[in-house]
Amino acid sequence: MDYEVEAITPHPEYGKKQDNAAPHDICILRLATDVEFTNELRPICLPLELDIQKLPIVGETFTVTGWGETENIRWCTMKWLVCSIVTLSLILVADAEELSNGDACETPNGTPGICQLMRNCSYVKQMVKSANFSHNDTTYLQLLICGEMIVPMRKKPIPLVCCPKLSNTELCGAQSLVDRIYDGGGGGETKRSKHPWAALLFYNIGRNRVLPKCGGALVSARYVITAAHCTVDKPNWKLLYARFNEFNASSTDNCTILDDNSEFCRMDYEVEAIIPHPEYDKNNVSRPNDICILRLAIDVEFTDELRPICLPLEQDVQTLPIIGETFTVTGWGETEKKRPCDIQLHVDLPGLDNEACNSVCDVDNVTLNDRQLCIGGLSGTDSCRGDSGGPLMRNEAGVWYLIGVLSFGARMRGTENLPARVWSLVEWYTMKWLVCSIVTLSLILVADAEELSNGDACITPNGTQGICQPVRNCSYVQKILKSADFSHYDTTYLQELKCGEMILPMRKKPIPLVCCPKLNNTELCGAQSLADRIYFGEETKRGEYPWAALLFYNIGRNRVLPKCGGALVSARYVITAAHCTVDKPNWKLLYARFNEFNASSTDNCTILDDNSEFCRVDYEVEAIIPHPEYDKNNVSRPNDICILRLATDVEFTDELRPICLPLELEVQKLPIINETFTVTGWGETENKRPSDIQLHVDLPGLDNEACNSVYVVANVTLTDRQLCIGGLNGTDSCRGDSGGPLMRNAFGAWHLFGVVSFGARMCGTENLPGVYTNIVQYIDWLEEVMLVQQYL
Repeated sequence: MDYEVEAITPHPEYGKKQDNAAPHDICILRLATDVEFTNELRPICLPLELDIQKLPIVGETFTVTGWGETENIRWCTMKWLVCSIVTLSLILVADAEELSNGDACETPNGTPGICQLMRNCSYVKQMVKSANFSHNDTTYLQLLICGEMIVPMRKKPIPLVCCPKLSNTELCGAQSLVDRIYDGGGGGETKRSKHPWAALLFYNIGRNRVLPKCGGALVSARYVITAAHCTVDKPNWKLLYARFNEFNASSTDNCTILDDNSEFCRMDYEVEAIIPHPEYDKNNVSRPNDICILRLAIDVEFTDELRPICLPLEQDVQTLPIIGETFTVTGWGETEKKRPCDIQLHVDLPGLDNEACNSVCDVDNVTLNDRQLCIGGLSGTDSCRGDSGGPLMRNEAGVWYLIGVLSFGARMRGTENLPARVWSLVEWYTMKWLVCSIVTLSLILVADAEELSNGDACITPNGTQGICQPVRNCSYVQKILKSADFSHYDTTYLQELKCGEMILPMRKKPIPLVCCPKLNNTELCGAQSLADRIYFGEETKRGEYPWAALLFYNIGRNRVLPKCGGALVSARYVITAAHCTVDKPNWKLLYARFNEFNASSTDNCTILDDNSEFCRVDYEVEAIIPHPEYDKNNVSRPNDICILRLATDVEFTDELRPICLPLELEVQKLPIINETFTVTGWGETENKRPSDIQLHVDLPGLDNEACNSVYVVANVTLTDRQLCIGGLNGTDSCRGDSGGPLMRNAFGAWHLFGVVSFGARMCGTENLPGVYTNIVQYIDWLEEVMLVQQYL
């Protein structure tokens, strides 16, 4: 079993010359994924206990294994090693006030914190994982100890540390953002890092022009809040990344040298998910619910110059007055000189009664509700176009809070008595949705349930098999929680999923366990492959391949025809070939059809021999996601794979259900050569015409060299991300089968192993095999994209 290495941490003192010796010759490797322990694969114990560390060496017998040299893992090295692996069980032994998990505490720096397990404190984890971890850090960690806790799998109590709270000036709100400020005297240039949560959102607006068009505010390590109209109203703009630490927008240098000779470097973070409020309507001129969450592709590393603004989670902050109070905005937008400002600006604006905006905007039929704020109206001082999505902030007791998100205003900015800006109020009504979307749903799973233990088998409310486990470990539930459409009905369903409770760190009370459906079992997938043209195949039985999809296109002049195949892999996703979507830019993919038994019939339902009905079902395609590295000009067609997101969830039945993805390692490692695979569809037969009835055919797996030798004349060379299949006389998939799946039955369930990519022009010719995209090589990409798309 091979596991990719994602991080290398050599001992920080290795390499220092010392009597021609090589002390500290030890290194930690962090794997990209967790190892699954079995009887044949498990970890060795580290000598953490003092009685083991003090065992004699001289004259004792030791065992080594492997192919290289070793070094004694002595305690002097162990101190560093254990710290780096974040197992720090011996350095945190200082006397401390005995608090319990979840209690309030105070750090050595005097800031408020929560007493909790070190592994749940990101502040401490960042320190421990640092390659520069030192004796001084050890001393500081000793001072952080606030108590002990007994945790499963530990013989001895483990220490609790005083972890700084998120909503304090140590981490958030320690000094506001928009993207255009109109300043006739009431504003001024900001100082470096005065508003370290300030975000500029960069878009590809077409023809590869990348420009900042909206603002936002960082509210946690992974999330930015902006306006929904910044993401929904411009469907042809592609939001690329959020930029922080943008001090001088006119500079082409990533780092700016300031007056004190220090560097101030901008940081770009890619946006991986866009979650507009589900009730935002771009056609409503009043723009209620104009708020959106952006999920960044990786966590932001907090520094003195980059940290989040606080959300108004506390009731006393939420109930502060608005009218007559002072709020702050900041950004780089249009100034009184009618051009963007190079240096970040800030301005203070007063809070007004909503009627002030209603009276001004009455001519546009705009009426504000209690989820919007009316701000501004001072002559020459206002935010302006481009400030969209930027935050409205206020300072309370030395901490900055995000109170609003810039929505819209009057066309003539900075005009006295024209309150130029309407803000989507970030208050509790919106906060309920926002916090749910950021997956902080700590209160919904409170229903009584059968008390099972972590890892027990269970049955979901839908009657499918599952495993009782924490919410955070169940991707099925996580997708529900992260959905922008999360509703009361989902809350009820999650309550029904509860199967028990478990005590975990950072929780004063036990956390709920949910019955998580098994992703790949015959209850959900693979219970009886698809293409769209089969050469010398046999007719299938009704429902034999219930994931089979026919993709219908408008190919011009309102002619709608099936041109490719695909396979349903979940309630919302179909996998097909990238060339089915990229290579025909003038074809518009409309919908995926399932349960197509007799393609010649104009009836939606077919009456079968047993007098039962078999009805086709069409699902509209709402998103097309070809692999980003697919190149239609490459004759070898690597990365020829595409994900289709359907507009609505498929309702599973006995006749319509997904095929399994090869997620399990034992399935992924099954041999290919000489194994039998199956394709199915309605494509061209040996009679040179499409078949009315769905066909299927079995094909053998070959070595890729079999295809390379055939297609060498076309300069085709396959990679390990492609499969060579077929080559039997008169038996093959053919033109029009494109995008259809290559399948095999493994461990009692059908799994998707390939996607039909290309083949010889003469279908079904002996020794002319077809080429398929190897699904196993794209599992990470498939899972990543489908998870991200759940947000959209």
